[in-house]
Amino acid sequence: MRGWIPKPSNNEHIIEYAADFTVPFDFGNPGAVLVTNLHGKEFYLMEIVVHGFDAGPIFFPANTWIHSSKDNPDSRIIFRNRVSVVY
Repeated sequence: MRGWIPKPSNNEHIIEYAADFTVPFDFGNPGAVLVTNLHGKEFYLMEIVVHGFDAGPIFFPANTWIHSSKDNPDSRIIFRNRVSVVY
């Protein structure tokens, strides 16, 4: 996701963003998404929804804070149908 341009949301407390990317046809359904926060501040990620598959959208519930890469350069892995727990 580049540019940090939010999409209108039905909830005033939720900001939605959209991104376009290509998954090769023979890749299959993704089981995880790597998230790197290049913004200067952490943000709370509720979920990632990937559209464009024949079976419908794929949901990646997150419910976790994503730290800035300035604080920690490691990406977060968000698994499909699995909630990330931060201790």
